[in-house]
Amino acid sequence: METEVLLSMLQLIVGIITLLVTIYIPVAIMNYQNYNNLTSMYMHLEFGQAIQAIVDFFHDDCNCDVSLISQKYAEKLHNNGKTLHEYRRLLNNYFWSLEMCRKSSILLSHKIKKEFTNREAWIIKVLIYMNKAIDEEEMFKDISSIRYGKIHKVNGINKYLLSLSNSLSKSGKQIK
Repeated sequence: METEVLLSMLQLIVGIITLLVTIYIPVAIMNYQNYNNLTSMYMHLEFGQAIQAIVDFFHDDCNCDVSLISQKYAEKLHNNGKTLHEYRRLLNNYFWSLEMCRKSSILLSHKIKKEFTNREAWIIKVLIYMNKAIDEEEMFKDISSIRYGKIHKVNGINKYLLSLSNSLSKSGKQIK
């Protein structure tokens, strides 16, 4: 009787381990695919141009002075500096995705630490100050006073857009 109980417990444990492994393997593969996509994006010409534009802005326009980033970036935005703004958004999205990969796996965390340098950390710090400038400077026109009636019978992509709109309107945060 004891052997039957032990055998059934062993089968239960093996079943649980099998279930966990069958869940973990596809998730790990997906995380590594995301990381591979990010590393291939890092090699694109546009990404290199974005990094160079951010570095040039900080070095040339701000004279490597962090306290000037907010003022100089606001000036650039008002003087039609859309390219720098687009590059900032591209790099923000990239480094956010890289952070999500880093958080998803201990192995990826070590791999990212090994493959990326402190130069990327410096670029991220400049991006943080640029993002703070966006938070301080209201650069978008206020359209919050526009009221829409109830939207009836949405289908397709509009259904998802409406759901996202409703979710964001309840969050109280602004989209930047």
